[in-house]
Amino acid sequence: MRAPALVLPVILLVAAACSATPPPASPSPTPVPSVAPSPSVAPLPSDAPATPPASPIATPVPSDTPAPSLTADEEALIAQLRLDAGVNCVPRRTDLPQGALRGIECRPNDPLVARVGIYWFDSANEAAYAYLTRMAEGGVDVNAGDCNRDVPGDAPWTAGDGEGNFEDPGVFNWENSVLTPNRNGCFVDEDGKANVRATCGNAYIGVLGTGTDLSDLQDWTWRYPEGYEPGTPDSPGLCVGAARLAP
Repeated sequence: MRAPALVLPVILLVAAACSATPPPASPSPTPVPSVAPSPSVAPLPSDAPATPPASPIATPVPSDTPAPSLTADEEALIAQLRLDAGVNCVPRRTDLPQGALRGIECRPNDPLVARVGIYWFDSANEAAYAYLTRMAEGGVDVNAGDCNRDVPGDAPWTAGDGEGNFEDPGVFNWENSVLTPNRNGCFVDEDGKANVRATCGNAYIGVLGTGTDLSDLQDWTWRYPEGYEPGTPDSPGLCVGAARLAP
């Protein structure tokens, strides 16, 4: 009988089947708990010194620069002006009209007037020369126009035009014409501002207006101080200052 020879292989197969253990299943990954973010931590102070802030720029404090002190001659020049005109005055020592020895510029407290300048010369003829030179620059002819009617012009305030020979000593000669040096005129400058000019003895006076009205500025120039009795003829009232009002 050969049947028993098959037992061993069967037993071996069963044993092999029983001894084979399936591999354990891979464990599920353990969930990692979420961690709340740590609050921001202020950095510890560094041992290195902090950069110092930039120094503030100092703002200069405006200073009231005093006006130059006046000489005795400059004080005397202010005294030639009507009292309401000779205020807020400073000396003018550069860019004077040709031939002027000294000058003063004032700023009256009048809305009609921007500035008054008075300039002193060695003689009335030199003052008249400076006056007519400026009038010519303003486009004004001698003995033309009418300031009282807002027409730029020039006129004498005393007689004397055409009297004598222009070669005579002491005569004021303007372009070979004899003129009196006592004159008054007006024009509108390149900025459109009214100007009135006049001579008073050795002084030449310029009045710069704030507006365009020539006749109003002419009236202001000729106004006499209260209580003053003008002569016939007399200089513009602007020339009647403390020097002439003194007893």
